Amino acid sequence: MIRSFGDQIVPFIKVLCFISFLISEVVFATELSNLPVYADKGADCEIMYASHPHHKATVAIGSERLKKTTSLSYEETERFSKVFISLTDDIINSLIKPSSKDITIKGQELILGGYEGETVTSVVIKTTVYNDVGQKTLLKLAAHIGYVYAQDSTLVICSDNANITSDNWTRLTSIEIQDQGEELFFQEKNIPIFFGMMIGSNNSPENLGFTFYKDSKVFSTLASSEKGKVELALLEKLSDWINELSGGDVKLGISSKDTWVFFPHNDWQNNPLGKAYKNYMEIESIKGLDLKREQFLKGIDDFMLQK
Repeated sequence: MIRSFGDQIVPFIKVLCFISFLISEVVFATELSNLPVYADKGADCEIMYASHPHHKATVAIGSERLKKTTSLSYEETERFSKVFISLTDDIINSLIKPSSKDITIKGQELILGGYEGETVTSVVIKTTVYNDVGQKTLLKLAAHIGYVYAQDSTLVICSDNANITSDNWTRLTSIEIQDQGEELFFQEKNIPIFFGMMIGSNNSPENLGFTFYKDSKVFSTLASSEKGKVELALLEKLSDWINELSGGDVKLGISSKDTWVFFPHNDWQNNPLGKAYKNYMEIESIKGLDLKREQFLKGIDDFMLQK
């Protein structure tokens, strides 16, 4: 029954952007002496980004080239994202040595990311951070990726056991939802439908976003601490309704936890080449950035020719 119901609902979405928030421009600085050590196994941290450039990055990307990237179909955005995973690996390797004891990279994974009614295929970089040096490197990496791919912002998320010492991070509630019933609801085609249901439950798409981890089939959304309980209650009601609609075949397990987030970002109207991202970097790490940007632009051109 749930499938027939889903087929009748038109998703709100076409491809456009990833998560985008604007925060005040800051330089993340950390004292390298007397560094606190994190929990025994480190803190799980992620960087989320989309390869498709922001629609206002006309100077950095080129207006005609940018127009082509914003016209990609949903299926094409997945292939587009896969093409540039190797370039992201190059960015990672230029900043982080495999022998690093401050941060380790566990790999990249395709995800779906949505914000305020729009959904796009994106990528998550999974890491473990062990100290403040690793935390600083994490933000530096996120800024490099944001610069190269001309993002509005990249999203950095760390687990609650991370030793956050900067006021520029925000503590949020992470709400995670997974299938626990006999019938699988969180298939990829149902993700935008569920997002639409969330928007309907909230009576607005404003400040509402999600991440869907394709490999683990986890649907995740972030809420501010004061709104966490309210959003959790709405999602529980939505879950109960879907369970009833499916005759009990679909059951969604919901859990919540505290998390830390940071948004390295750039205003492309004020900084048309991405200058604001350099505020999160060190001078020596900026070398090679424009070469990586050129590789990205060539990759876009090659993809479009093959398409």
